[in-house]
Amino acid sequence: GWTPLAHLESLTAARATSLLRSGANLHEGEPTPLQRAEGGEGEAAALVRRAAAPWSPASHSLFPAPARACAVALMWIGHRIAYRSELGALSDVWREHVVPHAVARERSGPLVA
Repeated sequence: GWTPLAHLESLTAARATSLLRSGANLHEGEPTPLQRAEGGEGEAAALVRRAAAPWSPASHSLFPAPARACAVALMWIGHRIAYRSELGALSDVWREHVVPHAVARERSGPLVA
């Protein structure tokens, strides 16, 4: 069966964003919301595709609250390390290469409560 997020044609951007932020699973159902979005048009499909990509500042708002909190905590840690070591460029590397690998939409465990 389809999940609410799979009904891309009838979703507003606001509703799709709300579902994504609430933790809607991109891989649940047949076809999955992500499968439907890959071939779909419109804002809802574009939001699902963006939410499926690794975490970035541009996709941050589409992740569930625990993942967003994890990203914020990790960014704070990266900033503190860069500040203490006087390596300002480390913040950029941290944001672009570390945080995307540590933050996931659907992960449970020590990084995302």
